[in-house]
Amino acid sequence: LDTELIWHCLRGDAGLDAPEPDEFDHLELACFAHHHKPFELCQPSLQRWLANRPSVLDELSPDQRRLLIAAIWQYAPWADLAKTLQLAGKPALIKALRDLLARLLDREAASR
Repeated sequence: LDTELIWHCLRGDAGLDAPEPDEFDHLELACFAHHHKPFELCQPSLQRWLANRPSVLDELSPDQRRLLIAAIWQYAPWADLAKTLQLAGKPALIKALRDLLARLLDREAASR
């Protein structure tokens, strides 16, 4: 499915029935965003985090939504996603994911 279609589906009342991220998940998210832990090891925590915060997608650009949805939920091939987003490859995608997640986590922490 197109990532924008997924985003529009999540905007309805259906919501996602996903467990809230626990302390381990929050540590994984921080390690990915700030300490270069490999994406593949953190993907389940990223999935739970995003599933519980679909409204965060509303504030993002279409390319940022595509990055989060395609990488975290759709297991998109890195080469295809890099081409779509006009980035240099997996390292550039991971950097963009880290930067975006760090901003979102920092904003979330500031609002508590």
